[in-house]
Amino acid sequence: MKTFLKLAMAAGMLAAWHGCKEAEDGGREGSVDGTSQDDLSDSQSQTDSASVDPDTETVDEGPVADGTWKHGELVPVCDCPGIGETTAAMLCAVDLCFDEEIVLDNVFSSPVGAETEGTHVAVDRFGVSENGLGPMKGGSYAMLGTGEVLAAVHNQDMLSQDVDEDPFSNNKYDRAFDVMEWQLRLRAPQGAKGIRFNYVFFSTEYEEFVGSEYNDKFYVFIEADSTNGGARTVINFTECRDPGAYHDFICEQDADYCEGGAKYCYIAINTALSECCWLKGCPGGVAETDIEGTGFSCAAQKSQEKNAFGFPAIGSDRFGSSTGWLATEWPVEPGEEFNLIFHIHDTNDANFDSQVILDNIRFVGEAKAGTIPI
Repeated sequence: MKTFLKLAMAAGMLAAWHGCKEAEDGGREGSVDGTSQDDLSDSQSQTDSASVDPDTETVDEGPVADGTWKHGELVPVCDCPGIGETTAAMLCAVDLCFDEEIVLDNVFSSPVGAETEGTHVAVDRFGVSENGLGPMKGGSYAMLGTGEVLAAVHNQDMLSQDVDEDPFSNNKYDRAFDVMEWQLRLRAPQGAKGIRFNYVFFSTEYEEFVGSEYNDKFYVFIEADSTNGGARTVINFTECRDPGAYHDFICEQDADYCEGGAKYCYIAINTALSECCWLKGCPGGVAETDIEGTGFSCAAQKSQEKNAFGFPAIGSDRFGSSTGWLATEWPVEPGEEFNLIFHIHDTNDANFDSQVILDNIRFVGEAKAGTIPI
């Protein structure tokens, strides 16, 4: 597997960093991660449709652990409590209720020593019952964030130490605060060629900080021999919302999963998949996904309160936006053990929190790398 520039540059810096509704919104047109929406949709139709031959070697290996292959996906038999703050409840909520043959380890922590209480939970719904955030599968999903995920106001300092440098950022001066990570150690079952999951990223950094260095990040890392020889690699990135103002990396010319020479952003407020509220001609106060009751809904207009640096003052933080529902898919090899790490942090300050919903993690019989709206 070929690599691209930022991941290669970051590989030598990993030790310091690591420290050790069914869909309602519809898709948007365009190319993401060098994989067009049509390309990834083709991949999904190959694995999701009834036309998949259940007897093919790569799709149907019969019962695996406590799940079976159906329509190109390994479907677990879930009978567990998917509500609460334990990591067991979170595993159930994201539909990873397999036995120890597939889920080898499961740890939630803060690599920088931040307070973690309230920063992760499995719930049946986030916000009001009529919004667009119903679970993609089952009756619940997991959430993690840089503050208390169920707080009325998303602006908390979790009293963390900062990280001197984010090796995946284009800005060498970026520092990470309130870092939270959920690390899963998984073994891909026989017949699996990839892993796929759904999520929504929210932030109170919308919309005032789009294009700035105050760009809270949601990284999904994979550490697998089949990807970059096991080096920690970010697998969820898209085109940038305003590449002239901000980008995270420039794709290498010979890369497999992005367009050579193009600028890309990791999932954050600066990605092209972020749903705009009012910035630069966006519809006033209305994003595409209904996230009512979350505390991240659009502000009617740009905040008029400013601090000494010209940015919105603390206290004008009761708004935000989201990416809407996204899907990321990434190849793995049958039988290989790998780490899948969900990482979120505040960038360059500990205020104006961000968080993410995670749901419907599953192994698939065919996979293309990419991130798309759903």
